[in-house]
Amino acid sequence: MTILPRELYPLHPYQLLAIEWMKFRKEGYLNIDMGLGKTRIVLDYIRLTHKPESSGAVLIVAPMRVATSTWPAQIREWTPELSYAVLHGHDKEENFKLKRDLYIINYEGLKWLDEMVTKYGRSKFFHGVLVLDEATMVKSSSSGRFKYLKSLRSSFDKAFALSATPAPNGYQDLWSQYFLLDYGKTLGHQYTRFFNRYFQTTESRRVVPVSTERLKEIPKLCAKSTFRLSADDYLKLPEFTNNDLYVDLPPKLLAQYKELEKDFLLKLSEETSVTAMNAAVLSMKLRQFCQGGIYNASEENSRELVDIHRLKVDMLEQIIQELQGAPTLVAIQFRYEVDFIRERFPNAPAIYGGISAKESDRLINLWNAGKLPMLICHPASLSHGVNLQAGGHYITWLALTWNFEQYTQFNGRLRRQGQKNRVVLNRVLVRGSIEEKMAKRLSQKETTQQELLDVLRDMTNEILAQS
Repeated sequence: MTILPRELYPLHPYQLLAIEWMKFRKEGYLNIDMGLGKTRIVLDYIRLTHKPESSGAVLIVAPMRVATSTWPAQIREWTPELSYAVLHGHDKEENFKLKRDLYIINYEGLKWLDEMVTKYGRSKFFHGVLVLDEATMVKSSSSGRFKYLKSLRSSFDKAFALSATPAPNGYQDLWSQYFLLDYGKTLGHQYTRFFNRYFQTTESRRVVPVSTERLKEIPKLCAKSTFRLSADDYLKLPEFTNNDLYVDLPPKLLAQYKELEKDFLLKLSEETSVTAMNAAVLSMKLRQFCQGGIYNASEENSRELVDIHRLKVDMLEQIIQELQGAPTLVAIQFRYEVDFIRERFPNAPAIYGGISAKESDRLINLWNAGKLPMLICHPASLSHGVNLQAGGHYITWLALTWNFEQYTQFNGRLRRQGQKNRVVLNRVLVRGSIEEKMAKRLSQKETTQQELLDVLRDMTNEILAQS
């Protein structure tokens, strides 16, 4: 007799509570912290409630790596009796035509799915369940992803969203996610009305609240259809330590940085100048300057790199020396940073856009086996669905990101169950530069997010206390 893993490792009480909450709802948001097993919660809910003879299929939409690797692996481990098809790759159309309990697709595949539904019909999803994993991937109501899902939503009887960070940039990110669950019951039927009630746009095009008091309405409205599980309540996880390490630009470089910041133009030589056409481009150019190089368009309109300095790599080398062999993830933002780092550390392994899934998996396995003293990563390539806690507890942010979700998710790759050490974030910042503003903005976003999570947790605990 085969003993399934779920029999050896039964559900935790908090997971059972989440499943019971889902059973009595048509829609809901599972705001569950990393490490608490939200994928298993959903799979066991489906296993216990899915009736092939009367229920439609389950559609799971997730980021690429999570869709192609995490969900299939979790299904095989916890609910092997459920059949599934991954709608990605050369055989995805044939897989769509198969009869399966679950279909899994990445968010980038939604346009193709819309074409398949038009071609073959949507009857297989009638009376089924829609699952939006990492639902902030549809935080914009103007995105194609949102529009495709909005069109498809009526095919399903039930819909659930999953995310540990539902409002990475602010409460304005919530409307489209909740609309796809309940057609506006939570936050209204129109985004424009929602935005105008709670927010306004300044002359500098920043989005700010109409008032602090009015903004407090949003978490209370969301809490009615949200189940919140905080890792701090159920797991003993190590804390983060932020260690900001400052790089000072020499006078000549500082003067060049200030020239670019002030004039949107930097003249490096008679032949080479860098121009920023608007504030968004200027922000990117300033960030690139801090990393040591600026992408510039030549006369032939090709992308060329203007090489400026190696100050960040100098600091990284110092950090590596002080770690004395302790492994560190190194977070970058621009492709040329890999080349700069490899000048000092030849063949340093790296995961970024363009690296194959097979190679990424190989490097992740080496990292978790403790065989890589350094792993260079772009946060977007590893921010969801990857466990890295076995390989180390240091992260070196050689380049920060404006994206709070990428920031917190990437940090969460190390602060998970099984991590035995305090997770140290070494953030390398150029003093007096845009990077200090970025660090401050990330802290502000963290505060806003935590205010939302605290309200959701308190109201969830009230519901559980009454049940």
